Amino acid sequence: MKKFLALIVACLTVASSYAATVYSPDAFMTAAPVMMKGTLKASTWMLKSGVSCAVDKGKVSFPVYFSFCQPCINCMTCDDTSLTLTNAALYIVDKNSKAQTVDITVVEFTSLNADVTTGKAGQSAKKGDVVLTLENLGIQNMFGAVSDITLFGNWNQKTWFSGISDDLATKGSKVAATMGIIQKLDGCVDSSVTKLFWACGTVALRRDDSFTKSLMMAMTEDTKGSVSNPFLNCGTVPLLDNCFDVMTTPDDFGYTMVQNYILKKSAPKGYDLDIHGGSGI
Repeated sequence: MKKFLALIVACLTVASSYAATVYSPDAFMTAAPVMMKGTLKASTWMLKSGVSCAVDKGKVSFPVYFSFCQPCINCMTCDDTSLTLTNAALYIVDKNSKAQTVDITVVEFTSLNADVTTGKAGQSAKKGDVVLTLENLGIQNMFGAVSDITLFGNWNQKTWFSGISDDLATKGSKVAATMGIIQKLDGCVDSSVTKLFWACGTVALRRDDSFTKSLMMAMTEDTKGSVSNPFLNCGTVPLLDNCFDVMTTPDDFGYTMVQNYILKKSAPKGYDLDIHGGSGI
C-alpha cells in the first residue's frame, strides 16, 4: 500500500513539473484587472404633490460594481503623484423583484487618475491612502442626475499567484505576481431628479479577491494546453494577453468577463433586463 501511495505521489510530482502557469510579469505590472463590489445606500425625500409641506421619506439600496485596469502601486516611487486606471466602468444595479425587472446603469471612463501614498523611499510596499473622483455619471433610474463622487480608500500588497515568466529578459524563470492593488473605496453620492425629489447616500466598495484573481488568471497560459474560462466558454476561447483584452473581449453573446459576472449575480432568468448609460455593455 505504501509503495502504491508513493507511486501516486511520484506521478503527481512529475505531472506538476510539466504543467505551469506562464505569464508576462511586464504586462501585469503595466496593468492588472481589478473587480470591486459593494452597495450604494441612500435616503430619499419627495414632496407630495398638492399637499402643503408634506414630505415622503424613504431608503433605497443598490448593488454596485466597479472594474478597472490598474498599474502596479508598489512599483511607484515617491516622485510619482498618481497612477492611471484604464478600462474603468461603474455598474449600478436596480433590481425590482416584484416587477421582475433589472435596470443596470453603466458609466464608462476613458481613464481615471488615482492619487496614492506609497510611503518613504525604499518602503513603497507600505499600505497607503487612495483618492479618486468619478465624474459625469449621467442619469440613474431612480437617482436621476448623479453628482460627481469622490472615493477614499486604501491599497495592500498581495501575491496573487506565481508562475513562469514569458518575457524575453526573464523568460523561463520563476516569478510571483506580487502587486499593490486598491483594496477598498468609500464615498458620498447625491442627486436631484426634480425640484420635488432628492436623494443622498454613501457608496462602499470592497475588492472581490476571488473574481479579481479569475480576471488575472485569464491573462496567463497553462502549459497543459487547456484553456478554461467559465465566463467566456462559448465557441473558441481567445488568448487574452493583457488587461485590455480581458476587459474588452466579448463571448459569443457579446458580453465580457466582467459583464457576464455582473449579469450572473444580478439578473435572474425570466427578468426583463435594461442596460443603459454607457457605450460598452
